[in-house]
Amino acid sequence: QECPQAVVIDVNLAQDDGWQVLSRLRTVPSLLTVPFLILAETVDKNLAYELGATDVLLKPISPGAFIQVIRRWLFPKSAGQMQ
Repeated sequence: QECPQAVVIDVNLAQDDGWQVLSRLRTVPSLLTVPFLILAETVDKNLAYELGATDVLLKPISPGAFIQVIRRWLFPKSAGQMQ
């Protein structure tokens, strides 16, 4: 079974509640160690972390900043060295 290396959820989804998506996915055993990154224009960070978010990214986010965050969670030992 394939498993994602990271999950990015925009909590302001048009057709579904991003918080519900996060809560449901966090109960999937194969995803317990996967980082969950929350994207939002405004967000209650405490709620995000309580529901299982690994990190919170505020929109708008530049592509470079987004890549840095992904690298930090996927390659924690080398993230500071990558440019």
